[in-house]
Amino acid sequence: MNETCDRCGPAVRAAYRTRRIGELCLCGHCANTLWPALFAQGWTIWRLHGPTLVYREVNRARRPKIR
Repeated sequence: MNETCDRCGPAVRAAYRTRRIGELCLCGHCANTLWPALFAQGWTIWRLHGPTLVYREVNRARRPKIR
């Protein structure tokens, strides 16, 4: 399959597939940029060419500290 990034267009090949209610194909740059928002909304992110589910911790340094 030659899937392309849904955000960048047909010039960029997709590296990740995200699923929730629908499906998005994203390149590595878009997946890294959108990871916190997709994760917060409950999307799962899979490598496009392999059965590996991708997990990554959201950067906690960006969150405000609760005192």
